[in-house]
Amino acid sequence: MIEVERLSFAYADAPVLRDVSFCTPDGAITALIGPNGSGKSTLLRAMARLLPITQGIVRVDGRAQAAYGQRSFARALAFLPQSRTVPAISVASLVAHGRFPHTGFSHKLSRADAAAVERALDATGLSAYAHRDLRTLSGGERQKAYLAMLIAQETQNLLLDEPTTYLDVAHQLELADILGSLRNAGRCVVVVLHDIGQALSLCDRVALIHEGRLRFIGTPSDPGVLPAVELAFGVRAVRREGISFERMS
Repeated sequence: MIEVERLSFAYADAPVLRDVSFCTPDGAITALIGPNGSGKSTLLRAMARLLPITQGIVRVDGRAQAAYGQRSFARALAFLPQSRTVPAISVASLVAHGRFPHTGFSHKLSRADAAAVERALDATGLSAYAHRDLRTLSGGERQKAYLAMLIAQETQNLLLDEPTTYLDVAHQLELADILGSLRNAGRCVVVVLHDIGQALSLCDRVALIHEGRLRFIGTPSDPGVLPAVELAFGVRAVRREGISFERMS
């Protein structure tokens, strides 16, 4: 569980986040939505302790961020940024990076570490790709490899910044299934999404950020979510019959 209490952040003299407070519970997927430039990614990076908070506090599993050492924090929370490098390594080697918070300075994998890597590869359907060069994978396969690295980290809390960007519909559905499995295992999953429909269908809770402030927090079925979206984005919600997709068994 992650608790954000009266969090504010500014770049130089330009405020980005203002007095944001909300909670992301265990056993749930929480979507961060909002217009471009509203502060979603900044909020996620502040929750991941990658940006200095101007004021306020973030608690991870009941403990303030400052109470954690670097390695202990990495064992409590994993973060997947929006853009990443693509190193010349195998998929299994990338996934093994998720075990570094649990290994010594030599980064030598124990049997338990190797087993965690295998579980993460299996959970993301990448076992057959373990020895493939990461650079040879498609964008969707590569995204799953980075997600496998997060899963191998075996943290209670996972933060993902726009993980569905550039993914086709099949890979988006695969990703949704993987995140759903993490939720069902009791993890706290927080994800920045641009697709409002996807956020409302995939996630258990929605937090709307607009102009650096929290404008809505609740479930997708809450009657206040659509008015908040309309106000923040300057659009009108229209209900129409349409087509949706699901994975074939």
